[in-house]
Amino acid sequence: MKYLKDAYSGKRILITGGLGFMGSNLAHKLVEFDSDVVIFNREICTQPYGANAYNIEGIKDKVKLRIGDIRDDQIKELITGQDIIFHLAGQVGHYNKSDPLFQTYIKDAESINIDGTFNLLSLCRDSNPGARIIYAGSSFQYGNPKYVPVDEKHPANPDRNNLYATSKHQADILFETFHNRFGSDTVRLRIANPYGPRAQMKHPNYGFLNWFIRRAIDGQPIEIFGSGEQKKDMIYIDDLVDAFLFVSADQKTNGEVFNVGSGIGHSIKELAEIVVDTVGSGEVKFIGNACIPEKYKNTGMPSYISDISKIKTMTGWVPLIDIAEGIKRTIEFYRENRKYYW
Repeated sequence: MKYLKDAYSGKRILITGGLGFMGSNLAHKLVEFDSDVVIFNREICTQPYGANAYNIEGIKDKVKLRIGDIRDDQIKELITGQDIIFHLAGQVGHYNKSDPLFQTYIKDAESINIDGTFNLLSLCRDSNPGARIIYAGSSFQYGNPKYVPVDEKHPANPDRNNLYATSKHQADILFETFHNRFGSDTVRLRIANPYGPRAQMKHPNYGFLNWFIRRAIDGQPIEIFGSGEQKKDMIYIDDLVDAFLFVSADQKTNGEVFNVGSGIGHSIKELAEIVVDTVGSGEVKFIGNACIPEKYKNTGMPSYISDISKIKTMTGWVPLIDIAEGIKRTIEFYRENRKYYW
């Protein structure tokens, strides 16, 4: 890691959405590398999303926290002078029409993910054109894959019923456009299913593996619809943070898009069984297809495995934490810090 520490020591870095799951873990690592970190977040604790003040416990006196809205011009002064911007702010999760949060979800998916991204890119172009901007996209942008593992040449075809997927892809297109049209220094990641410490655990609307862990810790059954044979690519948060750092530190990545995952598929059934066995409580309960909730009928849970050969070849990044170890570490974190996340 000396290479990364040298690359980031003294760097001025802005993390949008820095109180959330990915942003806060990234901030912890950058503080370790002696970076000058500014965290920008809409609120201290944002429900139903993942912002949590406790996520920066241990580093809060070593980062600058600024509260505001990515859609406002106030972010211009934070952009100015930054070497690197990690753009992680956005609406996350999946809600159906019966959910009381559905209207908030629609508004945020379109406004934060798309308008907020356009505002950030425009202000960066005008006030800090030399900054690197790293975008946290999603494997959901590919939709239901035509083949697995999925490489970056696979057509992007997000499910039109999934506002998260479609809005994330619209933001991805903006990053590509600003690079091609204005020469913005951008890198786009399409991230598989992340899991690990500091994720939101209050509801199951995103991060299904973390939700499995909460259910097992609470001694409740993990419900699986259908056979659970779909395979999902899970990426432990420490590996994901390293991927952000590797692509940002390498100038060859300018304008590129990378899949980030473990490159390994695990069935939903297998994941649930590992969680139950590791926690030592709970059970896996199979529910018939007829009982599938509407939100899963709309968004689906197709098999997905990332082809990560491009990022490995170009940057040297490789995932290091296997699924059993990642689940073990996640369980240990939440057992110790449960009161801050339940």
